[in-house]
Amino acid sequence: MAVRANARRTVPQIFINDKHIGGCDDIHALEEKGELDRLLQ
Repeated sequence: MAVRANARRTVPQIFINDKHIGGCDDIHALEEKGELDRLLQ
């Protein structure tokens, strides 16, 4: 899992459709940009 998460060790590490998104701050940033819904479709 560490390899898939680019050696990040904080939790949670978020994956959508097998793509590593990052952590909590990263998913909030995607939502603010309006890109999260596109990834979830």
